[in-house]
Amino acid sequence: MLETDTRTHIRAHTKTSQRTPLDTQHLGKMSTEAGDKQRNNGSSRSNEVVTLSEVCSNPQGLVFSFNPATNEVYFAGEHTVIAEETGMVGSGKDKHTKTAIVELPKDQGLVDLLGRPLRVESFKPNDIVKHLFGKNPEEMGPEYRAIYDRIINRNTANLLESLVEMREKEDSELTFVELDLALVNRGPYDNIRFTRSLYDAGLISKEAMERNCRIASEVIRYISFVANFSIPVEEAIEREIKREGERLGRPMEYSELGEVMRNRKFLEILQRHYDDLSDEIREYGHPLGFADVDCIYIDGTADPQENSNKFISALKRKIESSVKGKGYKNGDHNGEPTPTYASQSAAAGA
Repeated sequence: MLETDTRTHIRAHTKTSQRTPLDTQHLGKMSTEAGDKQRNNGSSRSNEVVTLSEVCSNPQGLVFSFNPATNEVYFAGEHTVIAEETGMVGSGKDKHTKTAIVELPKDQGLVDLLGRPLRVESFKPNDIVKHLFGKNPEEMGPEYRAIYDRIINRNTANLLESLVEMREKEDSELTFVELDLALVNRGPYDNIRFTRSLYDAGLISKEAMERNCRIASEVIRYISFVANFSIPVEEAIEREIKREGERLGRPMEYSELGEVMRNRKFLEILQRHYDDLSDEIREYGHPLGFADVDCIYIDGTADPQENSNKFISALKRKIESSVKGKGYKNGDHNGEPTPTYASQSAAAGA
């Protein structure tokens, strides 16, 4: 019999945990007072009145492998697809992720295949870091910026390892959910490009870059699908100004953008790394060194509906393939461990 809920629980519990209510008035006051001070350290969103509970429970992108609002803990099963979206700000990752979360559970072909609606969650592991800490390198220095980037890499690694390697705790009051699809907005593929861009822009040292990239390389094997969204730098800046203006309800000034979006030099370097990834996907069908990863390239300037259709169709094909036997993990390469980013880059340059 078909289940009506889009999630099937590994275990269901009737008890609810008792939490101390958040003092939202106090948190709001603190956030407002800190807004102007934090603005230049990160995104222009930093002056929003946002509680940690809201950050950790954002349905458009959870920061951990659990959701405090629903008391659910998520895991990857034998055939779970872990898909990553990479690419420039404003290229459509958020928009198409939201569409996929709504449309895929309703897809009749997947319902027939699974015997129930698809279980899917979206994750944005770097969001918690952006809400908690400033990152202006001019004020805090390159070592701080390297640590900030390292924490993002570690949080992404922790998320993926928790999803794949951990299992439910016995006699727990939590609800455990095995996902069919985990959408990771900026995972290890994106982190590697971003970290190398920081080094190329002179914002972190070579040693820090290599150390941070190793963290991403250790968990990159968990990603079985990559969608790379591309958009020119100027278009990305214009879209960010428009989007933030709409959110604020007033015209947005370029000077109000976050530190990254105001740094055109860095954005151009970052775009080159994304372009390299796009070229690898177009030429080889996958990023260099990772032949087991299914990839698609999406032009962020193309028709949004066509891009959504392309993204959702590719995800559906990957899910169908996985359920029919391929599984979510990347296999070994001729009996050898999955190559690190450093080794694949060296091989490509040889």
